[in-house]
Amino acid sequence: MAMYVTQDAREVQYFATVRDVVAPEDAELVREPTEYLDRDEIADNKMVVRFKADSLYRLEDPIPYETKYPQSHRYTTLGEFRTAETTNDIL
Repeated sequence: MAMYVTQDAREVQYFATVRDVVAPEDAELVREPTEYLDRDEIADNKMVVRFKADSLYRLEDPIPYETKYPQSHRYTTLGEFRTAETTNDIL
């Protein structure tokens, strides 16, 4: 999974390997799901993505925004991700 950072950065900065996807109550979160600030905005059917241990890292060369940015989850290939020069190459 790659993560696009908005605001001033506007680039894909992080990458991680997904371990599994579970319900919030099964995610072993630091806090209870109801304690998160935006919990009222989260639909009942939302899930938590858990990463494999030690797989989250910040890209040395982030992928900068050109004219396309993700507005929800998007699929790409690892090959396209590795060779991308801008977000347009992976979206």
